[in-house]
Amino acid sequence: IIKQSESLVLAQIEGYTKKGEVKVSVLKNLCGKRLPKKIKLSYFYLLDLCSISGGHGVEFEFGDADSLYLFIKKNKGYRISTPTSGYAKIKEGKVYATYRHSYHMALVPQKLYEKSMTAIFNNYHKLEYDTLWVKEYINNQVKNSVAGFEGDEIDEFFKQHVALEMAYHTGTKIELERITPFLSSDNPHAQISGIRAIWENPEPDALEMIVNFIQDSTKEGFPRVIGMQYLDFQDAREYKTRLEEILKTMSDTPSGFSGNLMDPRVCTRFPRSTRYALEDLLEKWE
Repeated sequence: IIKQSESLVLAQIEGYTKKGEVKVSVLKNLCGKRLPKKIKLSYFYLLDLCSISGGHGVEFEFGDADSLYLFIKKNKGYRISTPTSGYAKIKEGKVYATYRHSYHMALVPQKLYEKSMTAIFNNYHKLEYDTLWVKEYINNQVKNSVAGFEGDEIDEFFKQHVALEMAYHTGTKIELERITPFLSSDNPHAQISGIRAIWENPEPDALEMIVNFIQDSTKEGFPRVIGMQYLDFQDAREYKTRLEEILKTMSDTPSGFSGNLMDPRVCTRFPRSTRYALEDLLEKWE
């Protein structure tokens, strides 16, 4: 979505046309091509429609947001990616932000959202960004213990989520010993971000750490599948024999996003179980 979009703007929804277009006031151009102060969103540029409710077609789903950030591409008019992606709502100064999938949102301050997402957008578009701030922010967040996913720690958890996901998107290196606590935590979201934070690290210690994580049956299926995707990205075929042994212990317990069958995101592709994911990876390596 970020790679294909051409502009990131802060905007306000002004209303809708009879054709179902969204009238938008651009409040701030953050990244990419500058847009006019007034535009209309006409449709979606990345929609793979798998489910639709009877009686009406696909619609924009901005709800009651005070304002929002939009990732926009100009293609037969101005468009966002899908009905459930390509935007981030703002309410009471906090952003409902997506750093990996819109089922896994983080609630973060606007200033943090703008700084981090500007870095991510500009990195993917091969533009300059504040690399010093990125490194300092990541280092400050991963030096502490893993924050909890509820109560008073939730704000700190979201900050760590931003740091780890930003490391993934910008390729910023983090020492493995600082990732270990996230993989050892009982929070699957922290585990997923921890794995993604070392995505481009091909070191043997990193590969071994992820293989051990995949083998750990006490961990949930979703992050273990992310670990397999990391091994696939690294083409770690030297672990094929060991993974074949691990496969014998795998279950068919569902590991997907779950969600509503009428949600257009229902066609998001994700292996249905750890066993299926590992079988698929080993077959690919044959």
